[in-house]
Amino acid sequence: MRFSLIVAFSLITATAQADTPWVLRMDIRFKNPLAARMEGWKLMDSFELKAECEKWAAEMRAKSIAELAATKSAHYQCFPAGTIPRKS
Repeated sequence: MRFSLIVAFSLITATAQADTPWVLRMDIRFKNPLAARMEGWKLMDSFELKAECEKWAAEMRAKSIAELAATKSAHYQCFPAGTIPRKS
């Protein structure tokens, strides 16, 4: 009986990790040093699948190159939900 519970718990845990939602975060870096307090990772959106998140990140990267280059730089990255990236 105890072995059955351990196996069942292991399967549930593995399934939960595989189904982890993903979040898209943007790391903002301003060219004006006075705006440095506003820099860092910002939560942009959440997704059920990593592939969806990566697709959206690629679209945001392409858009930001044209629109943001004069005032700031932005780096987009997908993380498992609950992950807090460190400030670089």
